[in-house]
Amino acid sequence: MQVSMVGLGTFILWFGWLGFNGGSAFGANLRAVMAVWNSMIAAAFAGMTWCLLDYRIGRKFSMVGFCSGTVAGLVAATPSSGYIPPWASLVLGVVVGFVSNFSTKCKLFVYITEYNTEQCFLVKSYLRVDDALDLGAEHAIGGMIGLLANAFFGTSAIISLDNVNTSTLGGFLDSNWKQLYIQFSYICATTAYTFVVTALIAKTIDMIPGLHLRSSEEGESLGMDEMEVCRFIGFIIQSVMAVR
Repeated sequence: MQVSMVGLGTFILWFGWLGFNGGSAFGANLRAVMAVWNSMIAAAFAGMTWCLLDYRIGRKFSMVGFCSGTVAGLVAATPSSGYIPPWASLVLGVVVGFVSNFSTKCKLFVYITEYNTEQCFLVKSYLRVDDALDLGAEHAIGGMIGLLANAFFGTSAIISLDNVNTSTLGGFLDSNWKQLYIQFSYICATTAYTFVVTALIAKTIDMIPGLHLRSSEEGESLGMDEMEVCRFIGFIIQSVMAVR
């Protein structure tokens, strides 16, 4: 049942994402159509790539893996869908599916001198990063690759399809070599801003009584879904008793 819900949620998200990327053209024009088309291609090929990479380990196709790759592809298509041609979206989907998949399995070998042994940890576990849904791999890595794709595959032939940005240059396909370091600067600025603002918001929420980010040990052992359901039922019962 949970896998079915993951699949249903992903395809609802996929459908809505088409309106998000296509609507960014601010008009019913060919660039909007290209953005939707590129989003479909990148998402589909990223999902298939992630699924095939998981198959080599578990020897079975994973619906959850396909959904994870699809989301990574949609994220990568968001900054690039209105700038690159469809064949580049195919390449983008394969690359982001590959890189994002392996970033979830990135391991760190640590040499323990006391026992003269080597131990292997997932990087996010070693750094104590709580990322059970691999959002860093899907959204952070996917977004960075999508931004870099504009430098390599962006072209004025796609950008000018809205009949507004007719003089905007693309990337390497238009011999605009400096676009690479411009895109890299975008990545650095966005990452820094997101990290600082998110940390401030999270710290502020954590300081408010009753809104602590970390659950209790009981909640972690029971499961967050069950804990929240129990809390909601308790709230309803208390409200009914108060009315009586």
